[in-house]
Amino acid sequence: MKLRLFVAGVGVLASSSYSSAEEALQVAAYSPAVGDAVVVTAARSPVALKDTLASTTVITREQIEHSQARDMYQLLRGLAGVQLTRNGARGSATSVSLRGLGANGTLVLVDGVNIESATLGQAALEQLSVDQIERIEVLRGPKSSLYGSSAMGGVIQIFTRNATGENGVTYSVGGGSNSTRDATISATGSTESNRFNITASHLVSDGIDVQSRDDQVADEAAYDEDGFHRSSLSLNLTQYFSEVVSANLIFSKNQGENEIDDYSASAANEYPYTESDSTLYSAALTYDVDNFSSKLQYGKLVDTSETYSDNRSASPDYDLIETQRQQGIWENSVKFQGHTTWNFGLDYTHEEVVSTNDYSQTRRDNFAGYLNSQTQLGTVNSTFGLRHDNNEQFGSYLTGDMGLGLDVTDNTVLSLNLGTAFKAPSFNDLYWPDGTWSGGNPNLEPEEIKSAELGLDRYEDSYIGSVRVYQSEVDNMIDWAPTNTGKWIPQNVDTVKIKGLELQAGTEWAGLMMSASFTYERVKNEETGEDMIRKPRRKLTVDLDKDFGNTGVGITLYAQSQHIEEVYNPAIFDTEREVMPGYGDIALRLSQELSDEVKVRLRVDNLFDNNYVEIYGYNIEGRTAMLYLDYTPD
Repeated sequence: MKLRLFVAGVGVLASSSYSSAEEALQVAAYSPAVGDAVVVTAARSPVALKDTLASTTVITREQIEHSQARDMYQLLRGLAGVQLTRNGARGSATSVSLRGLGANGTLVLVDGVNIESATLGQAALEQLSVDQIERIEVLRGPKSSLYGSSAMGGVIQIFTRNATGENGVTYSVGGGSNSTRDATISATGSTESNRFNITASHLVSDGIDVQSRDDQVADEAAYDEDGFHRSSLSLNLTQYFSEVVSANLIFSKNQGENEIDDYSASAANEYPYTESDSTLYSAALTYDVDNFSSKLQYGKLVDTSETYSDNRSASPDYDLIETQRQQGIWENSVKFQGHTTWNFGLDYTHEEVVSTNDYSQTRRDNFAGYLNSQTQLGTVNSTFGLRHDNNEQFGSYLTGDMGLGLDVTDNTVLSLNLGTAFKAPSFNDLYWPDGTWSGGNPNLEPEEIKSAELGLDRYEDSYIGSVRVYQSEVDNMIDWAPTNTGKWIPQNVDTVKIKGLELQAGTEWAGLMMSASFTYERVKNEETGEDMIRKPRRKLTVDLDKDFGNTGVGITLYAQSQHIEEVYNPAIFDTEREVMPGYGDIALRLSQELSDEVKVRLRVDNLFDNNYVEIYGYNIEGRTAMLYLDYTPD
């Protein structure tokens, strides 16, 4: 068997014995992604992972449950080449960066539908509930040749839960630090012609004070606990009309409320908060026969953010930003002569903004067509992709990529990938209303990237490992920075160069499952020679897991090196660079099966209560613990 990828990520907890070393390694390594596991993100059609050349991670529902992760931050943080940042504690704004490209250069899809905000230009990961997720595919490297704008650093595709096994209902309740309460119910069902899943969850927490005292706010009332709550509902229904025709309907809704800090807060005022609502609709019709498949899909995302301010005398007490994205997708796949697959299709996207802010432009359309192929001839595997985008705001873009793989031995693969990609400026970048302290820049150019990657992957019965080396050059990177008057305006930075190394390995010895990943990444502004902000050069994750009958124990050690923050100094109307020290923390997981129907789970994060800075001006959570009781009646 040939290995294309191994990913050592956040440690998972084994709660049952495994039938083989390979199966144990897949769980311990946080990756079923060896051998014949099927992925769709790499080619927009099903393909065995061992036949892809792109660096790809697969996270299954089983692994999500083993990890006991309660949000996307915990779930993705330890993956190689992935950087997570959060504005404070759980429930706060969360951003993801793939291979140094930032949140705006990382495309996030839910069941094929783009969920990034048209105004912010990035996905709100904090709004997603892990209870709704069936699996995740993380694709590293530029993929605008398949997905267009945003897929510069890679693609994260989330698939919502569907009925994959026996019919039944699972109940889960939990509680823990900061008066956090969590409850979930998930029901699955299927017949010969259909299957469905419906999942509902509710989470509430008193939170922590996310605003640090480094900003020297004079009013003591500005410091308070910032609680939050989130309610989520998802429905996934598949209907099989025949052996070759099926339809899929998806509805997903995440509502939340976050208390926020305000520099003007005082005991006499109400404290500000933000209400968020993200609703996703998707309908797809698929025809799949022999060597040809075709899918027609319509998707719609409505993302609403409403902020209520306590400073009623100085500013409006209500702020609304609603973005709508409608997508029409036509995907096709044809296999020729058993060794070549052609994928081709069309994309249409309409974006629209409704806001109490006065944007000079509020809508745009994008039309695109793509073509890619994959060919396996003996020990040589090759891929090729091309896409043309026509956007009414910035015109046309042509992007492409190619890959070449060689099976050096039956279990060792050497690969080379080259690619280009781009990122269109967001509505905020272009059209944020001009004011005293900030304003958009309608003259911005799209960001562009050229990237090359060399990989060596190896699989053995008792060991799996991977090495990836990559280099990227980004032109016109968009960066918000203050002018000499103190006004923040986005500008295109000349050139940014990225050099990176990803090492991953895993093994199993005497029932102890061990995995580790190491990432080195240098993201440098070529004009100044300085590192870009919030880009630590080194990151290490080590996972150890052991199963003792019905009891499981797991531990994750996470460490990253120092990074740079830019801190605004009003005295000089500019920012000053400050070094934030590196840090490490430990997560501990325990589980106990009380019976076939009942399980108890415990997860402790930041075990030694370390204090560190992830984003300047925001506190991080100290030691936290969550205890859960799961009940699945027979």
